[in-house]
Amino acid sequence: MMLQLVKTFPGSSDFLSTTVRSLTKVEKGIIISCVVVVLWAGSWIFAVVERALNRIWDTTSRTFLHGRALTIGMLGIIGCFLFCSVIVTSVLVGAEQLVQNLSPKQLAHMPLIALIGSAFWQVVLTAASIFFSAILFMLVYRFMPNAPVTFLDALPGAIVAGIAWEVAKYIFAVTLQYFHYDQLYGSVGAVVAVLTWCYVSSLILLFGAQLTAVCHREHPFDFMKKEKEEIETETLPSNVTPIDVKRKNKIGGR
Repeated sequence: MMLQLVKTFPGSSDFLSTTVRSLTKVEKGIIISCVVVVLWAGSWIFAVVERALNRIWDTTSRTFLHGRALTIGMLGIIGCFLFCSVIVTSVLVGAEQLVQNLSPKQLAHMPLIALIGSAFWQVVLTAASIFFSAILFMLVYRFMPNAPVTFLDALPGAIVAGIAWEVAKYIFAVTLQYFHYDQLYGSVGAVVAVLTWCYVSSLILLFGAQLTAVCHREHPFDFMKKEKEEIETETLPSNVTPIDVKRKNKIGGR
């Protein structure tokens, strides 16, 4: 699982994979203490994200205990979500390898699978990656700000941020070889690459959050509600007003 997660850091997967494999030689007590430290540090990272999103939404931060409980909860939710995304990605990769290992005789009985090439699997993996990224951003935009954000408000920003994150990951991985971090920083060059990618990801996160706030304030989806109200108004009898309908529905709801 961890080896799949490190692939989200383009240009530093080898360094992080080596680091993860080296953990097998560490005692369990040290690993447990490191996990506790990582969870606590991760909660602080989410606290910083919450503060930035609250500034975008022009609202105040939550109390310390409330905010800390929310950040730890978000760590758990996102951790489970990443685990599910790794499982789905592993299944897709396994299916791709299974198709590639089929013999010509087996493919002759399955012409549809024979037409599926590597480009198809790349499109499927990219679409799945964008989908999981968009859901991840939507969770952050929906629950982190101390503001009344709906999933519909968070949807445009999450989709744009998910697509932008995947495009930036590809561009960063392609252009990283021209920066020569190892020549400038030596053995810590991979760490600098990771920090650079985290900075790029934070810009995408804040851009999507700003778009979410704009969609909430401008209400771009209200035209659907207005059109529905106009249609209902046109179909009402002349002696009945929309106020009477709302009052009747309110009494019926009671």
